[in-house]
Order: sequence, then structure tokens, then C-alpha cells
Amino acid sequence: MSPSGKTGIVGAIAFAAAVAGCGGTRLEGPRTWSFEADAVGATPADFEVPATPAGAVAGKWVVEVDPGAPSPRQVLTQVATEFRESHFNLAVARTADTGDFSLSVHVKALARVADPEDRGGGPLFRYRDPANYYLCRWNPLEENFRVYRVVAGKREQLGSARVAGTTDEWHTIGVEARGAQITCSFDGQPLLGMKDESFAAGRVGLWTKADAVASFDDFKVAPR
Repeated sequence: MSPSGKTGIVGAIAFAAAVAGCGGTRLEGPRTWSFEADAVGATPADFEVPATPAGAVAGKWVVEVDPGAPSPRQVLTQVATEFRESHFNLAVARTADTGDFSLSVHVKALARVADPEDRGGGPLFRYRDPANYYLCRWNPLEENFRVYRVVAGKREQLGSARVAGTTDEWHTIGVEARGAQITCSFDGQPLLGMKDESFAAGRVGLWTKADAVASFDDFKVAPR
């Protein structure tokens, strides 16, 4: 077999393993990130900020002070505003994998950009690498709430609901995943449900797109 043929087979095997969610230690107990003990102006040590295939530069995630936060006074905020189009800003928790789980996070879309391309954000889950994961996000500009899968760097919509929400106010996103069944809620209301078998397990994290500036607080995940 030629070297190029061997390389193709190795790459295909690696991709299949990522998509199937093979390997990795599973998260054994609940975790909560309130960011109260983290240094203001820095990325929390519990999170990594990877660059995605669509952008060689990662987003900028820092702890800020927000006296009105759900758990005062510190929050995690994606503050970079120079990115456009399909640039995804990821902050991934340094935890073991989760398979079946429930999670919740408070999110506030911030109006810091005068003429924004994007706004809002939400949690990512069953993260395998920067090109393979699920995400659930709210966008007040588009007035919608959506679930996507990202496979080999390509984002594909799995479900959408019309949600207005309000910029510069706190809202809550929840996700329940049991096997292939995924249910997502906004401010306590289950709005999206679907089945998808792309990823069986992975880490959790936070996500925004392009120039969207958003704060997050009380990020909680519990295995089921």
C-alpha cells in the first residue's frame, strides 16, 4: 500500500473514533463553575481556549466582575470582537468526558458591539476536539434558539425554536442528554428535542460565534 493510502486509512480511523466518542474517562460527579475564585482579567485554569479549524486564532475568554450576576460577582465573558462569519469561540472545561448528563448555564448577551454580526451563545457538549461536538445557543439578533452538531468542522442545524429573549439580561439554557436523545430548554421551558448519534460522550464547555460578546455564570453539569 502506498504511504498516501496508509495516511488516508489512519485519518479515517481517527475521525471515526472521535465521532463515536470512544475512549476517555467519564465524569463521575457533578461540577459547578461560578468563577468566584478565579482571577479577574484571566482565563480560568479549569478551561482551555482552543482555536477552531475555521480560525487560527482562538477567542478571548476572561473573568469579569458583574454585580448583577446570578452568583455575584464574577462571570466568564468572551470579549473578542474582531472575528467574523464562521469563527467559533470555544472555552472547554478541563474535565473527564460526560455521556448521559444534565447541564445548565446562565447566559447574558452583551451589546458591546455597535453593529454586531452575531450575538448570544450557549453551552457546547460531548466535545471530542475543536472540530467535533454539539452546541446549543441563543441568538437575540435572530430571535431564535438552536441546536447544532459540528462534524469535521462543519456546523449542521438539528433543531430551531423562535425565542426573543433580551440583550443585557440574564437567561438560562439547559441541556439533557440521554443516549441519542437531546433536550434543550430556555428559561426553564423545554423547546427543542431530537435524536442524534454523532457523539456518545465528550467534554462540556461554552461557545459564541464571530463578534458575539457574552457572559456566563453558574455553569453546572451532572452525569446521569
